[in-house]
Amino acid sequence: KRLAVDYTTVSRRISSLEAALGTLLFEKSRTSGFVLTAEGQRLLGY
Repeated sequence: KRLAVDYTTVSRRISSLEAALGTLLFEKSRTSGFVLTAEGQRLLGY
């Protein structure tokens, strides 16, 4: 919301990045929405 980008656009871009990297960056969590995977945490440092 703060970036004025809709959910569909964000979802597509994340999926595209995950495909390019060959790994999942986020997992869906019933309690907290989305959480970073270990690979997502590693990428966050860059």
